[in-house]
Amino acid sequence: MKYIFNKNTDNSLARWTLDHAVEQLTGFTPDMTAVQQFFSTGLMEKPEETVAVYNKGASPWPVSYSFMPDELIAILERFGAKRIKLSGPGALSRGVPGEVLTNIMKDDQLKREFLDFCYWYDSQPWCAGMGKDNLVAIADL
Repeated sequence: MKYIFNKNTDNSLARWTLDHAVEQLTGFTPDMTAVQQFFSTGLMEKPEETVAVYNKGASPWPVSYSFMPDELIAILERFGAKRIKLSGPGALSRGVPGEVLTNIMKDDQLKREFLDFCYWYDSQPWCAGMGKDNLVAIADL
């Protein structure tokens, strides 16, 4: 919901999210055991089952593995990638209240400046890990 700036949108996915926000959040509590497992293994599903599927050459759906930045760099380098850049998109904006983001997005000049700064900030090595669940890599082959 935080990133839906037009609360009157007709977009069906955004509309569903807005219309069901309270319902989705009421009573929600995170499964901290699952959170710790995900962070330590990179797997959202049961590690032993997921690894077995991967070892057979298949890919579970939904894709359920998250690379740590150093792990992804090592894999890319092993296959000949050069000049690797990583980014954790959203690292900065996740810490900004939704109301403030809405104000920023309403001002074209401020929006450009903020997004440029986000690009720089989210690309810093100390932020790439914050993007573990949405890490982007760019490289030359």
